Formats: sequence, C-alpha cells, structure tokens
Amino acid sequence: MGFDANSLVLIVVLALVFWTVGRKYEELRTRASRELRLSTCLDEAADSGPLAPGAHPEMHDAAPPCAVAGNVTGDLRRIAAMDGSFDADRFLQGARLVYEAIVLAFAKGDRELLADLLTADVYRTFVHAIALREARQHRVSTRFVCLNDARIEEAAVIDGQVQIVVTFDSEIVAATRDAANAVVDGNPAAVTAMADRWTFVKGLRANGLWRLAATETSRGEPEQPATPQSAETCG
Repeated sequence: MGFDANSLVLIVVLALVFWTVGRKYEELRTRASRELRLSTCLDEAADSGPLAPGAHPEMHDAAPPCAVAGNVTGDLRRIAAMDGSFDADRFLQGARLVYEAIVLAFAKGDRELLADLLTADVYRTFVHAIALREARQHRVSTRFVCLNDARIEEAAVIDGQVQIVVTFDSEIVAATRDAANAVVDGNPAAVTAMADRWTFVKGLRANGLWRLAATETSRGEPEQPATPQSAETCG
C-alpha cells in the first residue's frame, strides 16, 4: 500500500504535533513535581544559608503579583508570621502551574504525578475514576486554552495545618472517546469555561509538598474554539 505526497505530509505533521504535545506535558510534569515542594522563595534558598539584608533568593520565573480576596490579606500575613518560609506570591505561582499539571495528569492517567500532588483521600478518588475509565476503554484528551484567573479566596491554620483555597477560572478543550473513537463526553471542537475551587494543605513550618485536599468544579456551556494559547493568562 503506497502513500501519496499529501498523505506523507499529513503523517509528518501529526507526528510533530504529538511529539510537541508530549514534550510540553513532560516539561510541565517535571516543573510541577518540584514547584510546590517547598513553594516559597525562602525555602529554596535554605541550603545556601541565611539571606543578606535586602537580598532576594533566585526564582525560576517571575511571579505575578499575588491575587487575593480582600478579606484574606490579614490571614496570609498571620500565616507568614507563624511560618517565616511562607510566601503568598510564590505559592500562587506554583498553584497555577500545579493546577494545569493535575488536570492533565488526570486526563492522562498519570498516577505517579498525582500521588505526589494529592492527599491520600483525593488520590483514591482520582485513581478510582481513572480505573473506571480504563475499564470502559475510554480515553480523555484535554487541552488548556488559557488560565484566565487564579485567586486566593481563603487561608487558615487548622490543627497545625495551613489550608489555602484557590479559585481558578480557565478555558479548556476536553473530550472523552470510547474504544471505537466515538466521543462520549465533552466536545473536541469547542472551548469550555471551567471554574474550580481547590484547597491546598501543608503542615505549618513543615518542609514538603503542598497537596490538593479538596476540589469543587463547575462547567460552563461549550463555546466556539479560541486561538490556542499557553495556560498562563488570557488577555
């Protein structure tokens, strides 16, 4: 069986697309695995000793100003006073990255990454859903169009554990297909607005990962596709 020139071009283009998407996810996966491990500028500099007055530890990316609900600023200051390593700007920067990583990891069934970023209860819920999907021979394709907003809505210390609630407003393209490649959920040709409210937790003054402890999601009506962007910020 032969291929004409157009077919060969199409095969090459598709191969490049899958390679690019796969590489992007692997890069995101690597960054997400480390981003919330300490999630503060001060913790990342701990190995090099105390900072000189006025000095700032090196950061991988410039963090956007921290977006918080008006009544949360005082709570964040109290957390920082109790835990000198906490930095709200860096936390929110990491949360934005990890949000995308978790959504894509769930779609891909990446249990290893999910185990690093979820609490035990949430992990069991996610893995159960993945197992049901696999038993039905369903597969999910998810693409971020953009992340419109990420905002800290609540912050508290409860029983020695810091709990921070972040809301994410994003736009994604997602679809679930069965073994025959028929779409059984979602729409691969439409953008859907998502509103997520996620709770992250970490022990007070404890070195280690922030983990996702609770999720709430609402989904808007699918719209016409938008121009693909990275999931940094629309606008």
